[in-house]
Amino acid sequence: MPTILGKIRDNNTPIVKVRISNEVPCLSTGVLAPAVIKTREINALVDTGASNSAIDTQVAKYLLLQQTSSRPVLFPNMETTEFAPIYLSSISFLVEDGLSQKWSNWPDLVNMLSLNLNNQFFDGVIGMDLISKGSLSISGQHLRFKYG
Repeated sequence: MPTILGKIRDNNTPIVKVRISNEVPCLSTGVLAPAVIKTREINALVDTGASNSAIDTQVAKYLLLQQTSSRPVLFPNMETTEFAPIYLSSISFLVEDGLSQKWSNWPDLVNMLSLNLNNQFFDGVIGMDLISKGSLSISGQHLRFKYG
């Protein structure tokens, strides 16, 4: 069972390292789609208050991710909803491997909302769509998430 490592920032923000890639099958043909495989390593907020995982719009554009759909999103302290595109991606997490660390692929492709996060500490959000598939614990300044 892989264990994702994370840190709690000074402002009590739980952050994990994530690699996001456009290496996914074409939605219409099922064949590996991208002519150029792009990957970006980002910091992601682990947010138990978010129902869905998300990626910053600029990262989604850089990766040339395939849009699968869109959905209405209501943000705290807002009176109206916005429609946010949803992109298909493959993701990997930095995990413990004995005394060292390595990248481990999430077992499924992930549909991520694309949002203007505008945050200096993170470019993605890991929401309950992924958190609910494992066991999350926070102790002091360390975060551990086991899945699989």
